[in-house]
Amino acid sequence: MLKETMIRRCDKTAFVSICALIYFLPISIALVEWFVALPVLCFCIKKLIEVVFRIYEAGKNKVRKDKIRYCLKGFLPVNNFLAASVMAYAVVCFLSIFVSSYPQLSTRAFFGKILERVFLFFVFVESVNTEKRIKRFSLILFISAGLICINGLYQSVFAQGFIRGFSMMEGRLTSTFNHPNDFATYLLLPTLIIFNFLLSDLFLNNKTEKRKSRYAGLIRYAFIFLFVICVLNFALTFSRGAYFGALFALVFMWVFKYCKLKAILVSAALFLIGFSPVMAKMRNVSLISDAVHKNKIVSKINITEKDKQNEILTMGMGRIGFWKEALTSISRKPILGTGLNTYSKEAQKRGNWTGFYAHNCYLQMAAEIGLVGLGSFLWMLFILFKRACDRSIVIKDRYLLILFHGVLSGLVGFLVHSFLDTSFYSLQLNTLFWVVLGLSVSIMQVDNSGLKRKMS
Repeated sequence: MLKETMIRRCDKTAFVSICALIYFLPISIALVEWFVALPVLCFCIKKLIEVVFRIYEAGKNKVRKDKIRYCLKGFLPVNNFLAASVMAYAVVCFLSIFVSSYPQLSTRAFFGKILERVFLFFVFVESVNTEKRIKRFSLILFISAGLICINGLYQSVFAQGFIRGFSMMEGRLTSTFNHPNDFATYLLLPTLIIFNFLLSDLFLNNKTEKRKSRYAGLIRYAFIFLFVICVLNFALTFSRGAYFGALFALVFMWVFKYCKLKAILVSAALFLIGFSPVMAKMRNVSLISDAVHKNKIVSKINITEKDKQNEILTMGMGRIGFWKEALTSISRKPILGTGLNTYSKEAQKRGNWTGFYAHNCYLQMAAEIGLVGLGSFLWMLFILFKRACDRSIVIKDRYLLILFHGVLSGLVGFLVHSFLDTSFYSLQLNTLFWVVLGLSVSIMQVDNSGLKRKMS
């Protein structure tokens, strides 16, 4: 009884911390660190309690022969279909430390980023494990996204947000993020989830679900309002990579019959017609151009005049130039890479690079942890989508099903945008990725009332 009570309290604390994490994720990097560490700490305490009680039970049971194995099993997380591939990715990242050009940097990155996020994934799956908790978590996500979008619209009018006081960047919305591209990447998830809800029969045909609640209409209008402000904020970031991510996410929705082609075409056409000309005017680039003007002013705090000049020259080469640099790094150490968190140092050693990331998370990942590391990461994603798209899987609860479709669509948009930007190397967005990964697994593995496999 004592054991169950202690474990239940650890789970509840972890769940509350995860809800706080998704709420504060777009607001404060410091709070993100705190609310990642707290559920991980709860997870470790929970496992320690499990092991201690197993040792006590093994000591009382003199017949049991595999006592050591039985006790050590208490450290293992709850099994899920993605666990092996996630652990494989973590192992490859760990091995990259031993071939790293800068072992200290790689060690710090592994324990402070990779391992902590992997633990967060397992904590999420273990603690957000019921329909009720998943729905509460999604509600917190919607509230947070709505607040950040209202702040973004306030920023567009007054040039400065009321949360944290961030200013617009060259006419582009940032809301509470450091860069418009990061803000756009964050918005992909809530926007696509809400879009899936608005296209569902929960909203289009209320009689289907026989909802008699007097609050049904209010909820519908709240979702419409949230969708409108999310789209406005997303558009006003003028993030081309995020636009492409959203387009691929819409195609994904159509291919897997989450929505009809007509809705996809109308949505994409209205968005592009409405905002592409404005983007060309604001950013002085076309939707698909790779060129960036060399005379563009670089505005950064605490940057020397020499670094500024170097950065101005580098901006002229665009993403293709950054990708060539990354491919050069990969060709030198293709197996396990140069080590975690070493990309900048290695490029600077060659003397032809001034401080940008590769602007392609997959190429930078291959440069740092090698093709083996990139392969393990892509294999993890392959397992997730293969399982998620398995037609033998049924999610009974309509809310969870629509949420699941939205999460997958948002993840597709996130992954596509990561091909053109630095999403995985932003602390907030990297944390969001692992949370979304955990949420997708939780929905598929929720007990009894969630996902079920059809009996053949």
